Amino acid sequence: MKLSTQLMYGGNPREAADEVAALEQAGLDTVWVAEAYGFDSPTLMGYLAAKTERVEIGSAILNVYSRTPSALLQTAAGLDNVSQGRAIIGLGASGPQVIEGFHGVPYDKPLGRLGADALSPGSDQPGKQPSGTASPTPSGSASPSAKPDAQAKEAARKEAAAEAGLCA
Repeated sequence: MKLSTQLMYGGNPREAADEVAALEQAGLDTVWVAEAYGFDSPTLMGYLAAKTERVEIGSAILNVYSRTPSALLQTAAGLDNVSQGRAIIGLGASGPQVIEGFHGVPYDKPLGRLGADALSPGSDQPGKQPSGTASPTPSGSASPSAKPDAQAKEAARKEAAAEAGLCA
């Protein structure tokens, strides 16, 4: 069994990080870092990685609307490195209040954004949509996006993960 808690930072993440370091000494296994309207969780996760030695540090959640797949991969690689493998990346759709109200992005097709392409390198390229749906090109005409061969796509994912220092 593992012992975990959510980071409660109520305005002062440095004090919260000191509390997590003390909880780590008492046996805490995992801390979860949420984000909604305050600080972004990757910044806090990196700070926690510097202040702790053993505790796993999880995002609860990184939303897939405010970050491109490539940015999510970069974030995961950076957190994996600074935490020495202790980062846990939780992805999710968040909700319309945060996505539309705070980020100013339409909250449409949340399950589609969390599909197999959520962390596919290059799936954030202009005109490219996951799952082969038609999408407008820069010229304004609609063209179907290519559905890459599953094996080639998996090979590209593994290559990108290896280059980022992540387990494939």
